[in-house]
Amino acid sequence: MTKAELEIKVKELEKELKELREFPKIVEEKDSVISELQSKHREELDKKDSVISELQSKHQEELDEEKRKLKNSNNETIKRLTENFENQRKELFNRLSQREQQLAKLIDIFGNTLKGIQGQLDNAIVLNDYFLNEVKE
Repeated sequence: MTKAELEIKVKELEKELKELREFPKIVEEKDSVISELQSKHREELDKKDSVISELQSKHQEELDEEKRKLKNSNNETIKRLTENFENQRKELFNRLSQREQQLAKLIDIFGNTLKGIQGQLDNAIVLNDYFLNEVKE
């Protein structure tokens, strides 16, 4: 190799050496950028986690409120249905009592009617016996 070729080779190697000396600085800068990006990413994730946690908490509160409203609504419905049932039961009991009284009165009336008919039959039999025994002789 000639002196000129060696000088060119030396310049190339010096250039490469200069680049290699800057390499740790470049790597450090990239590490710094990566670290900064990771930090920002962690912050964003933390914010998202916080928002998710807040939304979950809010959703749970809304769900609990809806459950409470539904329970109150169910309790009110049960109370209303119970009152309606009790009112219907009382009304049916009153109707049954009225029907029972009407039936008892009808039985008394028919009993009295039958007693009256029995008295008339007894009179008719006595009259018939009298007619057969006294009038035919």
